[in-house]
Amino acid sequence: MRMRWVFPCILILFFARVSAAETIYLKDGRVINGKIEQKTDYYVIVLEGNFPRKYYDDQIDHIEADPEVMAVETGTEEVDVYQFDNISTKKAKLILSLIEANGTRRSLEINIDQIVAKTPLESKAQLEELFKANEILETLIPIYDKYYDEKELEELIRFYQSPIGQKFLEVTPKIVDESMQANIQYFKQRINP
Repeated sequence: MRMRWVFPCILILFFARVSAAETIYLKDGRVINGKIEQKTDYYVIVLEGNFPRKYYDDQIDHIEADPEVMAVETGTEEVDVYQFDNISTKKAKLILSLIEANGTRRSLEINIDQIVAKTPLESKAQLEELFKANEILETLIPIYDKYYDEKELEELIRFYQSPIGQKFLEVTPKIVDESMQANIQYFKQRINP
């Protein structure tokens, strides 16, 4: 009975939208610790507590990533740990880079954290064992492999890392939301003229 809600939670993880804590050293001497929610060529958005803050490239001296985060971002941990039939290491790394760039990893990790935080204490350990982001993301590699070649993956990564790609990630959920509301209004007007 307890586990009935686990499967809907797994589905939510796949349809949601970052990385672990990093240390950002600013040129004015301040040191910021937090989760990087968004990273572009021009700025980073850091989650400090519950508040996002934007720091521009000209403000940042350097960023030191958690060693664990570096392994995830370069894709070496997942590719070294998991073996994929008929998928080259290079392509698996590209897929992991795309998953990072398009926000899938960030969404998954945020949702896992939220689900675990809302779980009763006696079930937390079981859920943390069940929801391992790297293992869940591993299941996506063959799917992406099926639909994209290496060149397409590289182009998609460049797109998502570009300013327009970042804007796409930012506004798409809003567009979907507003589109759904517009459709609801449309059908209400058609049903009740």
